[in-house]
Amino acid sequence: YRNKKILENIANAAEKIKLCVGGTMFMTTKTNLLKFEGSYFHALLGSGKWLPDVDGAYFIDLNPEHFGRILDYLRTNKLHVSDLDTYELERLYEIFDYLQFPYPEPRFAWKGTNLNENLTLSNGDKTVRQTKGINSGAGWTACILGERAINRYSVRIDSISGGFMMVGFVPASLRNYKATGANCTSCGWYLYLAKGVLYSQDGDNRRAYSTVQFEEGCTLSVIYSEAEGGSIRYEKDRMDLGIAFRNVGDLPLIPAVDFSCVGAQLTLV
Repeated sequence: YRNKKILENIANAAEKIKLCVGGTMFMTTKTNLLKFEGSYFHALLGSGKWLPDVDGAYFIDLNPEHFGRILDYLRTNKLHVSDLDTYELERLYEIFDYLQFPYPEPRFAWKGTNLNENLTLSNGDKTVRQTKGINSGAGWTACILGERAINRYSVRIDSISGGFMMVGFVPASLRNYKATGANCTSCGWYLYLAKGVLYSQDGDNRRAYSTVQFEEGCTLSVIYSEAEGGSIRYEKDRMDLGIAFRNVGDLPLIPAVDFSCVGAQLTLV
C-alpha cells in the first residue's frame, strides 16, 4: 500500500515544477528531478506532503550558486566544472550529497607519475592494485596518492586481501612521506581496514574507531570538513562512521592509501 501511495503522489505532481532555492527561482520538470531513484526529490514528491508555497514554488534551503549546474546535468548528463577551484568543487558535491544524487564520475584519478613498482594502475588510473611485494601484511611496501588535493573521495574495495590497507589523507606538503609505504605515523591520517583503528602523524597509533567490517564490494568514503573544525570522517556505503580526526592542520590534503598485501585492489568511484 505504501509503495502504491508513493507512486500515486508522484504521478499527481505537476510536470512543470518551480523551485525556490535559497531565494532564487528555477524552473524544471518532474522528469528531471526524478532522474535518480531514491533521491531527495523522490522522497519529497512521493510523500505527498511537500507542497508549493503561495507563489507556486517549492522551497529548498540550499545555496543557489551551483544549483543551475545540477539542473543542467540532469538535463544533459554533462557536468561542467572546469571553471571551479577545489573549494567551489567541494561545495558543488556537497549539494550532490544533500540531494542524494550519485556523482557523475570519479572526480579525480590516482597519480600515475613516479608510481611505486609494487603497484599497477588500470581503468584510466582509477583502479590501483598491489601486484608485487609483501604478501602477508608484515610490512608496508607501497603507497598511492591522488593526482591532486581534494576534500573527499570514495573507493570501492575490489579485493580486500585481509584488509591490509591504510586509507586516508596526506598533507600536500608531503613532509616525511615515503612512496614505499609505512606513512601511518609519520605523514597523514589513516584508517586501517583490517582492524578498524586509526593512525596519524599527530600521534594516533591503533586508536579504536570502528567495529564495522569492510568487505569486498563495499564503498568507503573519506571526508574532510572545515565546517566541523577541520575534521576527517569516514563512511561505509553512505553510513556515517563518525569523526575520526579533529583539528587536522597542514592543509590542503591529498588522498592516500598504503598497501601491505599482494592482491589488494581499490577503485575510485
